[in-house]
Amino acid sequence: MKILHLTAFYEPHLGGVETHLRALNQELLKRGHEVWVLTACHDANLPLQEKKDGIEIIRIETETKYYNKLNHKLIIWRQVAKQAQLLLNADIIHVHDVYWWLIPLLPLFWSKIYVTFHGWEGKYPVPWQYKLARFVWSKLAMKTIHVGDYIREFYWDQPNAVVYGGVRISKKIIPKQKIKKLQIVFVGRLELENDLKKYLILAKKLKKHRLVDITWVGDGDYKNDCQKYGTVTGMIENTTSVLAKADLVWSASYLSILEAQALGKIVCAFYSHPLKQRYLEIYPGSKLMLIESNVERLSRQILGLLDNSKTLKKYSTHAYNWAMEQTWEKVADTYEKLWGIK
Repeated sequence: MKILHLTAFYEPHLGGVETHLRALNQELLKRGHEVWVLTACHDANLPLQEKKDGIEIIRIETETKYYNKLNHKLIIWRQVAKQAQLLLNADIIHVHDVYWWLIPLLPLFWSKIYVTFHGWEGKYPVPWQYKLARFVWSKLAMKTIHVGDYIREFYWDQPNAVVYGGVRISKKIIPKQKIKKLQIVFVGRLELENDLKKYLILAKKLKKHRLVDITWVGDGDYKNDCQKYGTVTGMIENTTSVLAKADLVWSASYLSILEAQALGKIVCAFYSHPLKQRYLEIYPGSKLMLIESNVERLSRQILGLLDNSKTLKKYSTHAYNWAMEQTWEKVADTYEKLWGIK
């Protein structure tokens, strides 16, 4: 089947949606599907059309500055309209968050549109406008997927399927018997919404008790603050080699958590409001993590775990075994079942 994905960004742009879609597409290719991606051209040096790793990528030109939101939408709609034939030829049109791209052409192919909602917009409480938009998009789609079962609790739409992402099979890293210098890796945007203030306070507390080396994988407003407590790498495409060296991983995004657990790592995460709490606690592998809202409590949990090598090894083994069951093959199965081709 010819499957067309619509997404705001695609590789080489870095992000969770991009990683999800790239891995999914590789699985779909293995199953004999023809896969296309329609996305924005985020870099003027990229070609507007290319075939990469078997995927046909079409990039639409967008202006980098917008006078207003309506102008932005009009530019996108004009560019998408130019790809009407591509949309008509597709057997499946799967939209990743950006359903509004299709509004002007909706009557032409509404019966083959599916949607994945990948997360939340970073505002809590969730504004009613966001809830209404998703509800409408879900009603205008054949079926929907939520990345995380927490979404249905904070929005108005109900999904047909729920996924959390997947991992590639990897070799488990055995925890050190005795940790002389604690190696910590943080993965995520260095922004307030990711509880950076709490992680920075935690870093300061841990350094009072142990030798600690922290690598901050990400970028954002708190970059300079993070540099006081370690090294900031910026966004990197392949985090596996960095995570492999860690004793602990700090992260609050499903794909990063899964990747860390697939290496047998213990993941720690903060939350500051009910949505983020449910995001973390409803994740099926959450019992193998340290999840907290209070810095002092998480600090004590970390130090206690590090002082008990047997418990640390047990956590590590269970985390690895859980993550190894979460494959991209299973994610692809979910998409095919949603489309009615499995």
